[in-house]
Amino acid sequence: MIITVAQWAEEENISRVAAYKRIQDHAIPFVSKGKIDRDIANRIWKESANPAKQRGGEAGGSNGQEPRETFVEEQPPLFSGIPESPRTPTSAIGKVQLKRELLRIRREELLIAELEGRLVPRDDVREFESQQVAAAKELLLTAGAELRDELAATPSPTRCQELVDKRIHEALSKLSQWRPKKEPTQ
Repeated sequence: MIITVAQWAEEENISRVAAYKRIQDHAIPFVSKGKIDRDIANRIWKESANPAKQRGGEAGGSNGQEPRETFVEEQPPLFSGIPESPRTPTSAIGKVQLKRELLRIRREELLIAELEGRLVPRDDVREFESQQVAAAKELLLTAGAELRDELAATPSPTRCQELVDKRIHEALSKLSQWRPKKEPTQ
């Protein structure tokens, strides 16, 4: 569910500042300006935060020392929605989990696009293109044989051009309305 950071802070019983710190420290992605997906944020926080911090206690091990922070080296991002600043401390496991979650979301978006007909398999596009080229070739290569006698009997070059142009326009019109012989795979 998409909610504002303020709503998430209220649900988590923390201040807005603490909510923004969680978002920054654990690379929780924004869905839009000032809004996050509550389920993703909670999952990332639950899986990547220090258990002592989750309970509201002090961070650190049993020896009282602060745990070491890991810093992400500068790398090209796997997915553009992931902040990759080398100065942003994040837990390594949280970073991997975030990338996996964002990839899962992207895969679901692609599946929805395919189901809605906005995305088709590459092989179907290639098949359509090859059928389109074959249809164009068939329509245009027969024009010479069909116009041969009429062009030979026409003394005016302008009239010859009109006949050829008309035939080409007819062929292009047929091609614009042409449909493939088989339906795309579902």
